[in-house]
Amino acid sequence: MVSTYSKILLSSILFGVCLTESLAARTYRTEIEVAISSGAGIVVARADGGIDNELCKRTENISGVETVGMLYKKESLPSNKAPGTLLTVSKVDGNFMLIVFEKHFDPATKYTVTEELIKEIGETKIKFPGDREPQALNRVTSTPISEGMNRWVFQEYRSTSDVAECWIKISPAMQTKVIPLLSSFFHEIESLSLEKVSDTDIESIEKRWSQRQSQYYWVAAGVLTGLIASLCIFIRRHEFFLYMTLGFRRHESTIVAVIEIFLIQLFALILAFSILSAVSPLMGFVFYDFAIGVTNILQTFYLGISCSLILCFIITSGKQLKNMKRDT
Repeated sequence: MVSTYSKILLSSILFGVCLTESLAARTYRTEIEVAISSGAGIVVARADGGIDNELCKRTENISGVETVGMLYKKESLPSNKAPGTLLTVSKVDGNFMLIVFEKHFDPATKYTVTEELIKEIGETKIKFPGDREPQALNRVTSTPISEGMNRWVFQEYRSTSDVAECWIKISPAMQTKVIPLLSSFFHEIESLSLEKVSDTDIESIEKRWSQRQSQYYWVAAGVLTGLIASLCIFIRRHEFFLYMTLGFRRHESTIVAVIEIFLIQLFALILAFSILSAVSPLMGFVFYDFAIGVTNILQTFYLGISCSLILCFIITSGKQLKNMKRDT
């Protein structure tokens, strides 16, 4: 009976530790995803008179820079579908679209617009001055980064001319290192302006994750599971003296105790892992969250086994066996 309760208690401890860490991992992952989707890590370089095309491209060679997109120019033009209303036609390269919308240009269409603009003009074709006939529109879904661009019409443009804006996407882990480098990289441009698309600080999110208290819960849980498993052996200590009277040597009795402890904790490990596997889909955990939980289960299990072994050797030591003999 004691052994059964102990297994349930150990499983609860293991599951509690992994669930706490999995929830923390999900919160961290969600915060990072929201920060990245809102433009954290994207820096826009501007300058009076534009920025040299080649200089903008070379920023891609900086360690930590993922993508460099270019906005060449913006023009306010009237369209046949929105009389009296000027739409902003932005000439950009493919990388700009990847940064803002995570989409490529459709080679079959000349213009790309957001779904909001299509709803506003009520058409899927549009004609600007210089077009011989109305052009089919490729639609994209707005993103937090494209806020303020819903009335923009994007046109793929390739040129060696200066760019109005140089969009630089930096990997989250390298933001604090790369952003200061950009000022020195563009040091020859006097009127340089560097602006972050989002003020969200990924570094603070990373810091909160690395300093979370729950990452140490498995240590306390491991020691506790070791004590509980060893207590199961201690309660039955007279059985080990009985083994001695039947001809078992001390190290053989110890091996029996070790095997029992291992089986108790192994049962708890399997039960906790099974519960986590069942709960993960219900709580929206992805593989990252699940892996964090499994890691903590294993850490707790190994530490629990280690603590149990130490106490097991103490319990089955010669002095303890003498006490057992005296008690009987």
